[in-house]
Amino acid sequence: MYASSFLLAFCLALGLVQATVYSLEDDYTDDFFGNFDFFTGPDPTEGWVDFLSYDDASASGLIKSTNPPSWGVDNNNVISPDNSAGRPSVRLTSKKTYNQGLFILDLAHMPHSACGVWPAFWTFSQTAQWPAGGEIDIIEYTNLGINDLMSLHTTDGCSIAGDSQYMTGELESNVCDVSQGSGCSINNTDSTSAGTGFNKAGGGVYAMEWTHELIQIWYFAAGSVPPSITNGQPDTALFGKVTALFQGTCNIDNHFYDHAMIFDLTFCGAWAGATFGDDGCQVLSGYDSESSCINYVGNNPHAFDNAYWTVNSLKVYKVGSNSQASSPSSGTSAVPAASTSSVGLTSQSAALGVSTSIYARSTSAASTTTSSATPTYSHYHHGPPSRRHAHRNQYDW
Repeated sequence: MYASSFLLAFCLALGLVQATVYSLEDDYTDDFFGNFDFFTGPDPTEGWVDFLSYDDASASGLIKSTNPPSWGVDNNNVISPDNSAGRPSVRLTSKKTYNQGLFILDLAHMPHSACGVWPAFWTFSQTAQWPAGGEIDIIEYTNLGINDLMSLHTTDGCSIAGDSQYMTGELESNVCDVSQGSGCSINNTDSTSAGTGFNKAGGGVYAMEWTHELIQIWYFAAGSVPPSITNGQPDTALFGKVTALFQGTCNIDNHFYDHAMIFDLTFCGAWAGATFGDDGCQVLSGYDSESSCINYVGNNPHAFDNAYWTVNSLKVYKVGSNSQASSPSSGTSAVPAASTSSVGLTSQSAALGVSTSIYARSTSAASTTTSSATPTYSHYHHGPPSRRHAHRNQYDW
């Protein structure tokens, strides 16, 4: 159904498909934890979790390694469900913020699929009150799930086409405006894309490209990572068909800006707790779904022995070439937002499965900054997805 690499090379040679040239801006692999802040406030997603500082996480054994960076949750202590703090965990927020770019995360391990878990790797604005400034969920799943759900959350005036001919993922909802639902979302139908399935497959790579025109995400299982990623010169035109394409009636620049990257693992709460029973976890007699979730998480510490992240590498690329990568915490840097033109041949490029050729790029400038202020948000969340609408009205978002 899709063209061979020969046909793609032919189109590239004719100038029908033009790749964006990316160069490394930030490599988080060295001094990984030094480039993140440890969030220690109450969980805005209403999870039953106690987010620890770096010192407390280190002392409690939640930070397992710094090379490669690996961290998890408390898996030793029974915690009374009456304890309002919840199970200790870690939430990381990058010190640097970004406006557009190519974000590539190579993971050796992510939290396994288990009743009560809600892990995520995502970005959202640090200078606007959510959902202004937008949110991009790259990895997210709950409980026993093994399929990644990729989502956008915005203010009004943003929706996506969700055409299956351009992506391998399955559209869940096309309206990104959270006042009309819970955001636009695309489900990865690959059962190795999250949780236990991902870990059994030996890990993998997620790549998120954010431009003026669109946001798109690729997932590559271990053994299928494009050579341009492994050799440090990523070429999105050679990535193959995209997993999730977020493009449609949406002004990307107006809805997405000043994003930090975040890793977190919370328990129960507004998604995992609300769907605890629906996802195959036991709802206790006389308990509702959320309280059953808290009871399980509190009384079964060893259920979370494999609830940890291990990062092979995390790199952020900017448009352009021959640039020296900076330290993620080094401050402000200019980033060209988009480069080459790729107009025309929309239908042909769709047949080729080359996602980077279905839109026209323009040249302008964007910037990255170091985050210094704590973002303001009200009833912030990163889920549940559109398929959880039956539970959404339980919460005042």
